[in-house]
Amino acid sequence: LIVRMEQQFSVRLPLRLVLENPTVAAHAAAIAAADKTAVSKRTAIAAADRSKPVPLSFPQEGLWIIDQLQPGIASYNLPILFTIAGKIDTDRLQKAIEQVVQRHEVLRTLFTRPNPLVAQDVQEHVDIPFSIVELDNSANDIETEFLAQLTHLSCTPMDLTTGPLLHALFCEGDNNQSFLGLIVHHAIFDGWSISVFLEETITSYRDLEKGGDGTLPSLFPQYADFAHWQREQADTPALQAQMAYWKKQLAGSLPVLDMPTDYPRSARQTSEGAIASAWVDEACTEAINQIAKRYQKTLFSVLLSAWKVLLHRYSGQEELLVGTVVAGRNHGDLEKLIGFFVNTVVLRSTVSPEMTFAELLEAVESVSIGAQENQDVPFERVVAALQQRRDPSRSPLFQVAFVLR
Repeated sequence: LIVRMEQQFSVRLPLRLVLENPTVAAHAAAIAAADKTAVSKRTAIAAADRSKPVPLSFPQEGLWIIDQLQPGIASYNLPILFTIAGKIDTDRLQKAIEQVVQRHEVLRTLFTRPNPLVAQDVQEHVDIPFSIVELDNSANDIETEFLAQLTHLSCTPMDLTTGPLLHALFCEGDNNQSFLGLIVHHAIFDGWSISVFLEETITSYRDLEKGGDGTLPSLFPQYADFAHWQREQADTPALQAQMAYWKKQLAGSLPVLDMPTDYPRSARQTSEGAIASAWVDEACTEAINQIAKRYQKTLFSVLLSAWKVLLHRYSGQEELLVGTVVAGRNHGDLEKLIGFFVNTVVLRSTVSPEMTFAELLEAVESVSIGAQENQDVPFERVVAALQQRRDPSRSPLFQVAFVLR
């Protein structure tokens, strides 16, 4: 919303102001009173010099380091399932996906090391594996079976230096329904990218249906341009001010979440684990929404507050650090890009038995807003700046996360 306001009205409203005054009239008044010179000072994303190695973005660099420390892991392979209604021409679908790959350099990018620094190596063309999966139509649930195969295949490690980092699978179901599966490495894709990929694939497919060649318009900036721009911004006064926020917010000794567990913690952190699922019924969902409405807080803040109460109850700790992810697309030019932009921020707050839930909710939302307003500093740089003693059995700064999708 804030980025859209900036594009439309050339003003950058503070997140806190937008959330605390959630009416169109209040936003209009704030826009009228805003300083438009602040936006003009924002740095545009320029084309990176392709005659030189283009560095990885900070999020990509973090995944590269993990890949080097734990070679052969598949934890960052993303399995994505699309359900398609209607008859699909697989040749057209494959060509449409190829057009999206051609439009977005990041989907043709490998990681290389031309010097001590790792760089992005954009390929002119890549052949994306496109597999047709045939399942027995007598199966009770073709979608579930296809998803199981997709998840299984996503456990095969990808090589960041040789690729491919994107695989597509197609399965024709029954009842005029089909399924498209993607397996893509997180280093070139994030949750926001899903809708961009889907929208552009549909656009290209429809053009092919009409007899066109499915070609999509050229794109600027590309992800490599963003990565170069992000590196340039790292030492600007604006980013230094945000870093100062994190040094203050995470100053002192940081508590380690000590939850009662069934088994002793291993000496080194692994990617082994399990998934536990639970449904929140309609009545409970409505009650939660009513709490948010009553206190004029976001759904995220209400659920995060409840999550922190739960952690406090099981750990007995009052000071809690919880991680969450932000989209990392604070610049208007990044909205239509595919790539890995997400950043991690740490939400530090205190849960005291003497607090009312309303007081906790107020404190949690204030911390959340502060984190959002200072989200441009890459998490890896925050970790390095704090110089906390590292424990190989735990993730740095926080041990539990909360994400609302």
